[in-house]
Amino acid sequence: MPLFALTLFVSAFGLFWIQPYFAQVVLPTFGDDAAAFGDGDPQATALRYRALGVGEVVVKDGDRDALVVTRDGEARLAAVKVAEVVDATGAGDSFNGGYLAARLSGRPVAEALSLAHRVASICIGHHGALAPRSALRFSAG
Repeated sequence: MPLFALTLFVSAFGLFWIQPYFAQVVLPTFGDDAAAFGDGDPQATALRYRALGVGEVVVKDGDRDALVVTRDGEARLAAVKVAEVVDATGAGDSFNGGYLAARLSGRPVAEALSLAHRVASICIGHHGALAPRSALRFSAG
């Protein structure tokens, strides 16, 4: 079963929606889902995916708390505050990579959230989507 897969459906009325298909983990961004689906808050986003059968939903929300909702409960963690945002390009992808790397390494949700926020905070401190390798040298624990 794939770790993450999405299928795009188009209705007869020209409306579209994205359906998780055998997804175990999804990492939506609240602002995107609020615009597309009318979600009122990150909790609504998470619960919508959970109702579709997704096991682990990680809702990103920019510089606000990230929310994780799983079969076992939920967790929130504040974003890492940075002195200056140089470029937000790639921040979400960096967050996703940090979170998934931690979870696939057997780390618990709280540690994965912490790593994800740290990686994203490094990304936004540099121009472009790729921070210099030297900036990423830190302890994952």
